[in-house]
Amino acid sequence: MFIVAIALVIPLIFLFFGQTYLKKHMEALQYIPPKPTIVEEKEVVQKVQPKKQVVVKKPMEQPVQVKEKEKKIIVIDPGHQRYRDQRLEPIGPDSHTWKPKMPASAYGVSTGQAEYALTLQVANRIKERLDASKYEVKLTRTEHVIAKSTKERAEFANKQNADLYIQLHADGAKDANGRGMYIIMAHENNRYTKKLTEANRKVSQVLLHEIKSAKLDTHKKGLLYADQMTALNWPNMPSVIVELGYLNDRQDDERLAKTAYQNRIAEALARGIEKAVEK
Repeated sequence: MFIVAIALVIPLIFLFFGQTYLKKHMEALQYIPPKPTIVEEKEVVQKVQPKKQVVVKKPMEQPVQVKEKEKKIIVIDPGHQRYRDQRLEPIGPDSHTWKPKMPASAYGVSTGQAEYALTLQVANRIKERLDASKYEVKLTRTEHVIAKSTKERAEFANKQNADLYIQLHADGAKDANGRGMYIIMAHENNRYTKKLTEANRKVSQVLLHEIKSAKLDTHKKGLLYADQMTALNWPNMPSVIVELGYLNDRQDDERLAKTAYQNRIAEALARGIEKAVEK
């Protein structure tokens, strides 16, 4: 009987504890974790203020103005130099005719003065007069012992952007009527200077007028034309040769050696140059 009772009780015990165990584990399985605390973060919105657009006004484009030269530029070539240069150079751009770079200087038949010295003396006197006014005068040489060819002297005038190129010489050629001053310009049909013909003629006429007005002795022809002169074929501006007289003529030679006569020449040529470039 006792055994029967135990047999009945034991299953009940297991049943009780089993249900308790099962319930506990079922609760564990059915455990729902608590909802997390949600902290709402405020969205920080940084408002970027648009930058004010700065409008840079472009300055109005001004027309390009070419600055005029403050002074008219006159280039004077005191003809020749102490030593001649027999090497050859073309008489003009693309020319097949060549001449010595620098012929020998003439000498006074009476005084023995050198042409290269006389021309530099007169050039300096002209420069002194024009420098005092509104002109800028440049010389192709300032000394006797140099090596600068006829073509190189003309190119110097071109580089200076000269308004006028005057070349001074004193003739030494034999001429029965050789006495007095005269001017040489390129012929109107000269292929190198055709576009400058009118300007060259104007300069020649103005200078001759001033020479005669100063009562300086003038060669009877006054104005001569030449096409084979290197000195006249290379310049890009009006250009003439002024022959101061004949050094192989005793009278011309002796008066050209005098300071007073040189001053008269310089004053006449300076006036002529001023009038020529202003016309």
